[in-house]
Amino acid sequence: AKLVHPNIVTIYEVGEAESGRYIAMEYVAGISLDEVLNSGQDVSIERGIHIISQLLSGLECAHQVGIYHRDIKPENILITPDDRVKILDFGIAKMAAKEGLTVAGDIMGTIEYMAPEQMMGEEADHRCDIYSTGVLLYQILTKKLPFTGDTSVAILYKQLNEDPIPPSELNPAISSELEQVILKALAKEKEDRWESARAFNEALLKVLRGVESRKKKIESDADWNLNEELEGGEDASRSGEKFQPVFVGREKEFSRLVRLYRKASQGKGCTVVISGEAGVGKSTIAMQLQEYARKHQAFVLYGASLYQEGMDAYMPYIDALRGFFSKDSHLLPAENRLQIKNLVREKIPVLMEFTERFSTTFGGEGSISTPPDQSNSPNILEGIHLLISLISTMRPVVVVIDDMQWADEASLRLFHYLSRHISENRILQVGICRTDRFDLQQNGKPAQIVDILSRMRREDIFDEVTLNRFSREMCEKLVDETLGSVNFTEEFYEIIYQETKGNPFFVLETLKLLNENGTIYLQDGVWYNRSDQIKLEVPNRVEDVFVRQFRELSDQDREILQVASVIGYKFDATILARLLGMRRIDLLKTLHRFQTDLQLLNSNEDGFQFEHPMLKELLYNEIPPALRKEYHLMIAQELEMMYGPEFGALVGDVANHYLHAGEEQKALPLLYQAANRAFKISAYRQASLFFEALMDIWKKRQQLPEGATLSELYLKLGICYEENGLWEKSLTVYQYLLELSQTEEDPQGQIGALRRMGRIYDHQGKFEKALEMYNHCLEILEKHPLQNVRSMIYNNMGLVYFQKGEYQLAREYFEKTIEAVDCEVGEIDKAHASTNLGIIASIHGDLNEALNYYQTALEIYLKRGNTRQLPRVYHNMGMAYSDLGEWEKSVQAFEKCLEMLDSADSKHLRGLTYLNLGKAYARQGNLEDARSFTDKAFKLFKRLGDSLSLAEVFNVMGYIFAEMNDFTRAEKYLKKSIRMNEDNDYQEGVAESCFTYARILDKQGKNKEAMEYFKKSADKFKELNLYSRTEAVLAEMENMLLREQEFQFVGNESS
Repeated sequence: AKLVHPNIVTIYEVGEAESGRYIAMEYVAGISLDEVLNSGQDVSIERGIHIISQLLSGLECAHQVGIYHRDIKPENILITPDDRVKILDFGIAKMAAKEGLTVAGDIMGTIEYMAPEQMMGEEADHRCDIYSTGVLLYQILTKKLPFTGDTSVAILYKQLNEDPIPPSELNPAISSELEQVILKALAKEKEDRWESARAFNEALLKVLRGVESRKKKIESDADWNLNEELEGGEDASRSGEKFQPVFVGREKEFSRLVRLYRKASQGKGCTVVISGEAGVGKSTIAMQLQEYARKHQAFVLYGASLYQEGMDAYMPYIDALRGFFSKDSHLLPAENRLQIKNLVREKIPVLMEFTERFSTTFGGEGSISTPPDQSNSPNILEGIHLLISLISTMRPVVVVIDDMQWADEASLRLFHYLSRHISENRILQVGICRTDRFDLQQNGKPAQIVDILSRMRREDIFDEVTLNRFSREMCEKLVDETLGSVNFTEEFYEIIYQETKGNPFFVLETLKLLNENGTIYLQDGVWYNRSDQIKLEVPNRVEDVFVRQFRELSDQDREILQVASVIGYKFDATILARLLGMRRIDLLKTLHRFQTDLQLLNSNEDGFQFEHPMLKELLYNEIPPALRKEYHLMIAQELEMMYGPEFGALVGDVANHYLHAGEEQKALPLLYQAANRAFKISAYRQASLFFEALMDIWKKRQQLPEGATLSELYLKLGICYEENGLWEKSLTVYQYLLELSQTEEDPQGQIGALRRMGRIYDHQGKFEKALEMYNHCLEILEKHPLQNVRSMIYNNMGLVYFQKGEYQLAREYFEKTIEAVDCEVGEIDKAHASTNLGIIASIHGDLNEALNYYQTALEIYLKRGNTRQLPRVYHNMGMAYSDLGEWEKSVQAFEKCLEMLDSADSKHLRGLTYLNLGKAYARQGNLEDARSFTDKAFKLFKRLGDSLSLAEVFNVMGYIFAEMNDFTRAEKYLKKSIRMNEDNDYQEGVAESCFTYARILDKQGKNKEAMEYFKKSADKFKELNLYSRTEAVLAEMENMLLREQEFQFVGNESS
């Protein structure tokens, strides 16, 4: 055997027997590196280098005798129980001295680990093993391969034409020195790689020595024990770095969070909001929960909102998903990762807008193209819910959204949406919200978080854990737990409590200050206070703490942080280094010092961010305005140099930098791109900011971006305001659009503005103003006939009259809609009008006519492929069949509605369909199925917080229990139904519940009470012009009176 080395499996003999050829080799106990990587366990930097160093030692021995492995991969590396490395399978190795390594055109090896020259079939040497080892090191430390693809051709293309993602982006623990070592091994040209395995190994060991040295320093800093004497004497004890937050005093709140997690992990998803003022420990308890969840094999998705900084829509959630896909997705089996990729590609194409944000999600999984037809695909809210729900089928998921008080409206909408829809998933959604910092919006109203939480409280769809300040006793415990062994006076504890008012953050900051000025000191492992001179500089606000931290900065350090603050709350070290003209390595060392020594920064896989958003604001506001503008300009230019004209998700950032730099000319096209990008994904608040900036430039310069028109900007800005509920602002903008269209003699623009104004007045309940707008549209159409417009206007007018309760006029305009359809596209208006005519016919009791209208609508929707509308039509048909007493057909229609709802996911309509199926089965006497579907409806409406629908559920439950002769429970539910409808001022619901209650009283022979409720029901139906229901009640009253007269007659005859 030519190869004898501790890191190579020894081959004792190669021979041939009667049964065939054989190889006798050393037996090695252990597992393959492939098993280690697939086990999910983390491999530390030190262990990773240790493994590769041994591998390189073995390769060095082989290379010295002219043998190259050519198939280095995880399966061929054995790890023994004592962590020794053994290289297997030199089976495709050849002796270079004998026959030359490669014949032109041969490709030998495993493709993901092969050097480019191997893949091209070119002559290779020992440096192909250097490359493969570099791939292994990259994979061990990042848990990802540098190049992957669906096919060998895709991998080959990337190997030859693309650079790998820098490993430090996937694992922030990788230093720049180690990154350079790895990337040198992965050089595409073999001449650019390490010249030998020995050189590669020496470079790695040098990095390892640095890592171990830093680790010892960090451990000595972090793993200190104040019960023991600190090295460095009193000066070391005053460093102020040791006073880190400890978890005390929140046991009750934490237990509650754990209970919610356990509930969610069992498939009963829920939302909790951790609230309290700044410094009370919200982040600390949230981190404890995250650690608990991780220990119990849950995935944690963490994202945070930014303070007073332009944010793309849904950014906290996108960041949370990106963090998961870059750090945790490797824990999923390959088939699950493929399942996620296919879900996004096929079911949630709208999320492709965000693929730039989690590019690592699909790195190497093949490109994802958006299908051409997205008409029936879920929206962003549904899409993100589907994605997180899919992940939760693999493991429980904890989604943490920090600093919700600064969240954009799209993220808050998503938080609300998920809270309503995760109850059957293994998802715990955690919001962290500061209650002392609700900034006002531009319109003077409270921040949107206030409204969202108020609505969620009304709907009862989240739990709230409120953290208060500590008591005197808890403050004392915090001090003791933080410092360890103490001997403080009672006066000291009292002063700490009184001055900090029990705020844990301020307690810790006060301890740091007292340590620095010598008021407290360490002696023989015990902390004492100088009782004769307790000097307190207690911060009153979080901002005061940051100002104190700035005192320790040199002018150069301050400039670095100021420039970083101009980049943003989150910033990239590469851009910052280029702006400052610093070597990246020098800057990284400085930033690391800011992070570890001063606690001013945090770092993650995406780069750096300020420890607190206010740090960024304070630094930014220190910069003189002129200098600030110059920095913005430099950043914009740097980003342009780095990314070229295709900024993608960064376009809004670049536009804002140019805008703040005063470069409106350069900002103009970028603002237009950013506005349209946000508008496309329904991020209307973000889009409105960009459109407003465009309008400001127009007012000053009378200039628009290329391809844009003033009409388009007015229209889209108005839609943004409208979607955000800013009715008056949208009306003002639509008025501008109307006037512009009149000036330009653009009848289509005028009608578009008037229709939107009419819609807003309709939403506001100003029906006469809405009709005025629509009539104005009709006047314009008399002079300028436009295709497929008149039918839309008539339909809008019909809806207004319908809401006014003027059903005859509504019917006339819906009929006009059908007559006015003048093109194939207008068929949809005809379908809408037919559906509405069916509803009116049902109200008047013309049920067969209603079914004919519904059938017409159904045929048109099917023909036009508008599947979104089909469930509602089937539901209406089910209602009509129910009123006709054709229960079998009713059930069929409702079941068809549920079937269609699998793709058109309306939770409320699903609940109504469950409820109506319950009614239908109850009428058929199938009480078991009736109770089952009614129970489903109850759970869904309870989750949605829909009290009106719950009132109807109780109405049906009352009927079902009456059919079971359980009149006590029946009356209980019906009284509750009546009361809830009255509380909501829903008179139709009151009438229906009174009608059901009256029939149950009649069934029990309580005629006097029954007559009271029959009369109340009939009167209300009559007031509402619901003629068919009025007649139904009167018919029941008449039957009861006839039965009563017949009973009296029989009684008289008996006498």
